[in-house]
Amino acid sequence: MMFITNNILHKITKYKAEKINYNLNLIYKFFYCITSIFLCNNIINQFNFIYADNSIVPIYFIYFLSLLLFIFLIGYTHFVVRLLIFIIKSYCLLNIDAVYNIELKFAISLSFWNVFICFDSKKETIKWPIFFCCFAFLMNFCTGGGLTKFFDNIWFAGYGLYYSLNVGWCNSNFSKLISSNETLVVSLNYIVIFLETFSILFFLSKKLMIVSFFTIFSFSLFTLFILRIDLIGQYSICSCILFYPLF
Repeated sequence: MMFITNNILHKITKYKAEKINYNLNLIYKFFYCITSIFLCNNIINQFNFIYADNSIVPIYFIYFLSLLLFIFLIGYTHFVVRLLIFIIKSYCLLNIDAVYNIELKFAISLSFWNVFICFDSKKETIKWPIFFCCFAFLMNFCTGGGLTKFFDNIWFAGYGLYYSLNVGWCNSNFSKLISSNETLVVSLNYIVIFLETFSILFFLSKKLMIVSFFTIFSFSLFTLFILRIDLIGQYSICSCILFYPLF
């Protein structure tokens, strides 16, 4: 515990002074806004069918959120805009029934840390908000991913990944290739559990932190191109772009 605490304090002190490239922030902002606008569009398209008059969130809140995201996208990055995006997105997504789950966590988490990240080209962007965002992301990997899988009977038996690759919409040749080889799919099953559980510790180690980035990047590619889960893969790619300067 002391080792973890010391490493966190060391990295916070280090990242207080370090700056990141503004252009990388610009790329992240673009993908974040586009993904969030798509999320709003998906909710609007399904709104009447799923909620009708039962939703406590008026649909015009979603339209207003879309407008704010567009304003943020085209370059108006004032603190007030970022704060409003976080507040309205949190209110809307937390009060809409679970059409989305993991996407909801990614969307709200990134929106929260965007409040502290500087997107002004005239100012230098410091790393500490990105560090905390990455730490929270990996902690969610550990508790909501690795540990959850560890205590799940199917994943613990070695076949969680197999069933994940054989859901109805996951019909790529690559997924069929993996799931057709029992030794491979069982091995990858336990590798996934291990990496998701311990990436948070790897992140705090200077020599092993690249393993954490590999885990996030692999998860992004897996959800985007193999499992084809929208918009989890897209938000994960946004996270990879944001976290890259830390590694």
